[in-house]
Order: sequence, then structure tokens, then C-alpha cells
Amino acid sequence: MIKCNLINVELEELSLIFKRINSAQDEIEIGLKAHEDYAALVNEINSLDPTDTRRGELLCRDAIEQLEIMWDGEIARMEKEMWEGQLVKIFRKSSMLIETETDYAAG
Repeated sequence: MIKCNLINVELEELSLIFKRINSAQDEIEIGLKAHEDYAALVNEINSLDPTDTRRGELLCRDAIEQLEIMWDGEIARMEKEMWEGQLVKIFRKSSMLIETETDYAAG
């Protein structure tokens, strides 16, 4: 017998966790794009003429911004892992209830 009578609170909790995982995944993808942009900026900085100080300043500011976005992506990766762990706990708890109900019905 399969338990399929989740109450509203359980559904709201699951929905919130799924939403947080999806949001974290979006941040991770933004961080990965920032990594590509950062690499291009560093290459450009390395090829600058030392007298092009204005361009150098702008490139360095952009590179710092990309580093911050990359860091946000890394934090999002850790948060995603945490929420996925919560999700696994919820499903394990739910499956233990299913097994108990199944054992009870069989007995």
C-alpha cells in the first residue's frame, strides 16, 4: 500500500525545498557563466599595455565583480547540497511510513 495522502503542510514544505534547490541551481549556473567571463577578463588584463590605465581599472573592477558572482555561485552550491540532504531525509521518513503501512497491511 502506498501512502499518497500528503497533508498541505508537507506539500508546502516540499514545494519550498524544491523552490530553494531550483533557485540555488540558477545561482550556480550564473556563477559558472561568471567564471567564463572572469577568465576572459584576466586574459584581457594580462594583454593590456601598462599605459592603458583607464581600461585596466575598468577590467579589474569587472573581474572583481565576476569573482563575487562566482563566490555567490559557490555558496549556492553548498546551499543546494544542504537542501537536497533535507529532501532525502523527508523522502526517507516518508518511505519508512510506507514500509510500516505495507507491513501492517500484509500482517
